[in-house]
Amino acid sequence: MPQTNCLNSVKILSFKGLKDIELEDLGNFNVILGKNDVGKTSILEALFLVTGFTNLTLPMRVHNHRNLIVQSIDDLRNFFYRLDVDTPIELIAKSNSLREQRELLISAPYSTASRGIGPQEIKHTTLATEAQNGDATFAGKQLSTGSPKTRKLRYEGKFRNDSGGFRQFVGEIEFLSTSEVLPTPVSNEDLELVIPARIIMPGIGYDVSAVAELIVNKQDDVLLDLLRTINPEIRKIAVSGNTAYLDLGLEKLVPLNMFGGGTVRTVSILSHCILGQTRVLLIDELENGFHYTALSILLKSLLALANRENVQIVTTSHSIEILKTLQGILQDKEFSSHQSSTVCYTLDFDLDGNVRPYRYEFSEFDHCINNEIEIR
Repeated sequence: MPQTNCLNSVKILSFKGLKDIELEDLGNFNVILGKNDVGKTSILEALFLVTGFTNLTLPMRVHNHRNLIVQSIDDLRNFFYRLDVDTPIELIAKSNSLREQRELLISAPYSTASRGIGPQEIKHTTLATEAQNGDATFAGKQLSTGSPKTRKLRYEGKFRNDSGGFRQFVGEIEFLSTSEVLPTPVSNEDLELVIPARIIMPGIGYDVSAVAELIVNKQDDVLLDLLRTINPEIRKIAVSGNTAYLDLGLEKLVPLNMFGGGTVRTVSILSHCILGQTRVLLIDELENGFHYTALSILLKSLLALANRENVQIVTTSHSIEILKTLQGILQDKEFSSHQSSTVCYTLDFDLDGNVRPYRYEFSEFDHCINNEIEIR
């Protein structure tokens, strides 16, 4: 089956609770299993940052996904391993099929604040080098030299491919005493380095613009077919303003938000896949909001769409049941061709307290499940 993975491996250093972890030989469809607070969501967020690469606003978006607001660099301190902002975050992603490598270093050096400390102003620059002086403590504190200093967020990226292409950039976000946000437009050359990715967290609503585009492009039938397997009474989907509606044959259309979490998540997850606007889809807690019968239908749809639209999917789960459901689907003749491109990773702590991944291809986790062997 044809496959052009955007990411074949990712190495994550000093990001949140992950000191040093590497996921190798990623497939087209990847499931990350593990107990609570082992770092599953952090891996998705790291992938989101490295696919965005030149987009300096992604750390704020990641925090917003967790219902956190960024008003100063101190609010981003949780991004750094053990809250140590003096140890940079390093993300390295490789794609063997695209023959590319991305290296992203995220740090929080000091910067002289000319207007004091307060709500955020975003300042995106492309500096080649910058001196870093001073011995201040942390955001908004006074230096021993008497100069007001604050931390800034600094991106240093390197991109290379086997054709001899090489790009390097440095970008910064400073938080100054103004409520005005002044992002510098990203150049077209920088945008070319971004891999279109979407991260879907539990509780996050659907993108109504994507639903509207499906309807305009007459692609909503694919989405409706899946929704009808969840609720056979659904006849069509429509959009008005900022709300999507479903037709159940009643006197009026029913807002999508009135339906269960599984229906809303189905629309959220599949709409961008169907449109072909996403190359890497990151889904946290895939089973959230789904009955097990609906989960099977969703998994089949994701496998088919991943193949048809060339979307690489990475999803997390707490439950081994999702792996058993996936096992049954992949044993079906219709989906057996996906076995070679489906991978499972389980996360666990080693003796030193660091998170380690254990990789299973289909034949391995199939054997473990059939013989009731514990998967780590």
